[in-house]
Amino acid sequence: MNHWLQLLAQLGPIVLAATPLSALAPAVVAGIAAAEGLPGATGDKKKQLVQQIVSSAAQGANAQAGRTIIDPELAVQSAGHVIDTIVNITNIVHQAQDDTPSIAPTAPISADTPHVQ
Repeated sequence: MNHWLQLLAQLGPIVLAATPLSALAPAVVAGIAAAEGLPGATGDKKKQLVQQIVSSAAQGANAQAGRTIIDPELAVQSAGHVIDTIVNITNIVHQAQDDTPSIAPTAPISADTPHVQ
């Protein structure tokens, strides 16, 4: 499991705990993990898979509650926005890491090291 997915798995349920969306957090994490495991799938295909899982989870939560507590269409739209945001942040982080210049390691300065003035 990659670092971002681990963070989402840990933080998602905590962030959503006080909302009706808490039931969707495990489904979102499972959906993202399933989508990332699809060999050769495009970003759009992966996003569609996660959105299908979110829709099913919302419908399941509604069925379990016996009433509509989560609008499945709104949940799907929200998942799409969240996925887009995660992808954008991941791209920013990767770009920043790629742009970071390599710095050659230096020896620590000690009392025995002559100082150049």
